[in-house]
Amino acid sequence: MKFGNAVLGAAIAFGSVTLVGSTQTEGAPQGRLLLAGPTPIGGPENNEIHEFCLETRERRTLASISMRPIAMAVCPDGRLYVVDQTTVYKLDRTTGQFLGSFPNQTAEPETMICKPDGNLLISGDAATNTIDQYTSAGVRTTWLSSGSLNTIRSLTVTPSGGIAFANLHPNSANELLEYDANGTFLRTVIPTSVGVRMYGFAFRSANEILVTDAASDCIKRFDWTTTPATALTDFVCDSSRLPRGYIGIHPGDGSVFVPDLDSGCVHGWDSSGQLLYGGQSLECYGPNTAASYPLVFAEPSLACVPTLSEWGVGVMVLLLLTAGTLVATRRRLTGRPT
Repeated sequence: MKFGNAVLGAAIAFGSVTLVGSTQTEGAPQGRLLLAGPTPIGGPENNEIHEFCLETRERRTLASISMRPIAMAVCPDGRLYVVDQTTVYKLDRTTGQFLGSFPNQTAEPETMICKPDGNLLISGDAATNTIDQYTSAGVRTTWLSSGSLNTIRSLTVTPSGGIAFANLHPNSANELLEYDANGTFLRTVIPTSVGVRMYGFAFRSANEILVTDAASDCIKRFDWTTTPATALTDFVCDSSRLPRGYIGIHPGDGSVFVPDLDSGCVHGWDSSGQLLYGGQSLECYGPNTAASYPLVFAEPSLACVPTLSEWGVGVMVLLLLTAGTLVATRRRLTGRPT
């Protein structure tokens, strides 16, 4: 995207083209953010995977195939895995190219992660009480099954290589549980007695986690190293943006991205809790139900891919510069004034 931005700057200087939203935003994070709107409410593009360039706030469609994405994960093999009600898709995480698929055998999938060993974990809803494990070839085994589990959200790999997730109880406070890599229970990190109605959580560091709380419309901070986790000062509270969904934390600069469940808009804050992009939303998918909303996955290690419009402008500018150089050279050779 750096090349595209340089070319756009030259195009604007020439006064030939103006593209709104194509220039870099000062102080913005770098890298890519992958978004998916899993519900068809709001239009057909909610069934696509979008790549959001954080530097320029431009969006392109990374993948558009016959799927209704519910969760996404990048595995050690470098592939982007996307799950819907019936299928797990394998995509090239840079180009979005379809690389294969296998059947999803987890009823009503909610969330998915890739373990360090390369196997996928997919959780079901309150009716299934299970977390299933899949190999990259689609072989399924039961990783965890318990009648105490309800709707499982935000499956996350812990700094020690274990697995943690939010166990949702309908219309009440939820709990955050930790297991080892084999599915053995370790501890209750945040009990229901704390009163947090969490939909998502993520590690800010090895010692600190962020938790979205629908009861307070806050992104809360907790000390991961204590049992139960000790509440710290809130990261941010925002009753107008309602940060209640999954959390995507940029591994580079610590910026935070969370969707608003009511509007389907994704908002961003820097590591100090200040709104990014002047408070404008990164993307809006339209109203969604409480059980389905845009999903966020920060991908800072890959540069943004220039859009076709940027390449078109780049070619045009290069042609203009080349034509100008040829004219000047010809005039010097013929002795004409330049």
